[in-house]
Amino acid sequence: MIVRATVRNGKFVIDEPAEFPEGTEVDLVLAEQPLDEMPADERAALLAQIDRGLAAIRQGEPGIPADQVLRALGG
Repeated sequence: MIVRATVRNGKFVIDEPAEFPEGTEVDLVLAEQPLDEMPADERAALLAQIDRGLAAIRQGEPGIPADQVLRALGG
């Protein structure tokens, strides 16, 4: 599932209704360009890479801390 959000006051705010149970944790992945503007093959490759990353995290492999990702992105 892809959910679009906007950063407001340093927090991610979902831009559309999302019916997640209270307390649901989500992993955020920043896209360099909106998915609907990507060529189909690049979009498919990105989504496959995201799926592989999520599967690895679910299997206990360590992820990258958010502050490290933000520093790498210049945030």
